[in-house]
Amino acid sequence: MHEDCDDRHRLCWVGVCFSDFGHDAVCVDKDPSKIEILEAGKVPIYELGLDVLMAKNVAAGHLLFSGDLAEAVGGAEAIFISVGTPIKSIGEP
Repeated sequence: MHEDCDDRHRLCWVGVCFSDFGHDAVCVDKDPSKIEILEAGKVPIYELGLDVLMAKNVAAGHLLFSGDLAEAVGGAEAIFISVGTPIKSIGEP
């Protein structure tokens, strides 16, 4: 798992899966450094084969990453939102 991973990155695999089914998907984050990680082809979570699916769908033009929410949702048919889960002081969600 990438050191910068949080619950919002877990939504990344949803975008990858939808794009692999032939849909166009845009993964959005307000943090430019997280978009840079994804655009560099680095997968922020470990899921067997996710890196291969992500690379394949980016190359096919079905999967994009953006920091511009308004642009990303402009023509969307569906929107999925993921937010960080606060951690208790004992390290549990």
